[in-house]
Amino acid sequence: MSFWKNKRVLVTGADGFIGSHFIEEFAVLNVCIVGSYLKSVQGIFGNQEKIKKVRLDLLDFPRVLSVCKEERIDVVLHCAALDGNLEFKMKNLARIMDENIRMVSNVLNVARDLKIRDVMLMSSAEIYSPQVKSPIIEEDDYQEFFHYSENGYVLSKIFAEVLGKLYVKQFGMNVFLPRPTNAYGPGDKFDTSTNRVIPSMIQKVLHGEQIEIWGDGSQIRGFVYVNDLVKSILSMIESRQYQVLNIATSESISILDLAKTISRIIGVKPNIHLDTKKPVGMKERVLNIQKLNSIIDFVPKSLEEGLTETIDWYLKNIK
Repeated sequence: MSFWKNKRVLVTGADGFIGSHFIEEFAVLNVCIVGSYLKSVQGIFGNQEKIKKVRLDLLDFPRVLSVCKEERIDVVLHCAALDGNLEFKMKNLARIMDENIRMVSNVLNVARDLKIRDVMLMSSAEIYSPQVKSPIIEEDDYQEFFHYSENGYVLSKIFAEVLGKLYVKQFGMNVFLPRPTNAYGPGDKFDTSTNRVIPSMIQKVLHGEQIEIWGDGSQIRGFVYVNDLVKSILSMIESRQYQVLNIATSESISILDLAKTISRIIGVKPNIHLDTKKPVGMKERVLNIQKLNSIIDFVPKSLEEGLTETIDWYLKNIK
């Protein structure tokens, strides 16, 4: 808490899933926050007196510069990104990479010009190559195993990291690059515009629809509860020990078992179709979290507990 005292923090993408949880966490900590958004702000935003909501197009450099200067921003947490489901990604390969990189560039240039010392750029575990074996350590990234893909979102995350590291080297800024595994929890998008596996499965089970899994369902993935992700990133910035950090839990699960677990918690018989003709991506993507465990002072939620809370939130707020 002492690190954040009297800080003024800009959270980009305050209307997004992860961004809104940063807003809520800072409201609890009684920290002054400026939340940027493009649409209506979602979520329950705690102490409204400490929150200023700003409609901000991050592609508009003069506007971003003006807001950060006027609000006397000390720390930028950049959560905003153009993303979507597989169909959206396939139709917008270049647009996704272009806009995401320009947003990162604008954030970094504003921070440089205004001498904002601390910037967090939300990265992703998707930056790791399929060649890398689990559990994946931070050093096994694109510098060691670069894998080209036409996925504009993944490429934008890789080159955002590269740009951030170059700004550290040239301008002496602090740029933090957390690489979370699949985040989930209350407040997520439960519609077809998202490619998040957990909200998609929850919605299908609760609506009596069949869950379709690509491949045989044996692919292993890790998941992190969104509040634990937020707390981990704050600890990363506070401790200042790591520029790059994997964020996950010690649990991992097959996609098939995940579908069965969600069905069991909801209390229905699993209705699952395996499409073995579809691609499955990496057979196993599990992150080494030794560095994370050295800086956090809390125990992350178990997947069972996190799923139960997410389902309860859905039932109360959406269904």
